[in-house]
Amino acid sequence: MVAVGDRWGADGPPESAYSVVTRDLGAVTAGFADYLDVLPGILTTTFVCEVRELDPEQARRLEEASRTPPAPACAVVPARADASPLLVGHLVHDGSVNAVVGFGSVVAELVEVCFCDACDTDSADMVEKTQDWVAVVTGGFHEFRRPHLSRPGSLLGSPRLEEGWSSPVGGATWASARVRGAPFARDWVAWDRRDAR
Repeated sequence: MVAVGDRWGADGPPESAYSVVTRDLGAVTAGFADYLDVLPGILTTTFVCEVRELDPEQARRLEEASRTPPAPACAVVPARADASPLLVGHLVHDGSVNAVVGFGSVVAELVEVCFCDACDTDSADMVEKTQDWVAVVTGGFHEFRRPHLSRPGSLLGSPRLEEGWSSPVGGATWASARVRGAPFARDWVAWDRRDAR
């Protein structure tokens, strides 16, 4: 991934480059669209898993995260019941292709990008971000919902819940009044590799 400073020099992008998109986003995201098409096949070749249609709960989770029904969408389900499925949904807007990825019991993430001329995101950036999540899911991770401990003076005010995940390759948490449900903690194991059998 090229850093913004590398493209624009020490002074960074000009103000006029922000919030302006002059590229053909269909062409910019074509490589990412191709990657999404082949991802289930890559996973079934590498890991002991199968591709299935989303169940209603999985479809609802991806739709809530993306605010639109993703299409096409699938679940790549590992053979082990204690390993997390990977949910992948395609999103198309103004000719550009994006994705929403779900895993664990509650996680659903957009492959958020900015296509403005200042940021200049491309397919390689989007593939890299998605591959990071694939590595988390296939490598195993810890997922949780727990009380959020806000700092004194925090704008969060009343007690809230936070959800998140952690793994050897990273992690994320988010707290919101929209987080609902009973607290839980779950460890998802790594997917079995086909070459290990």
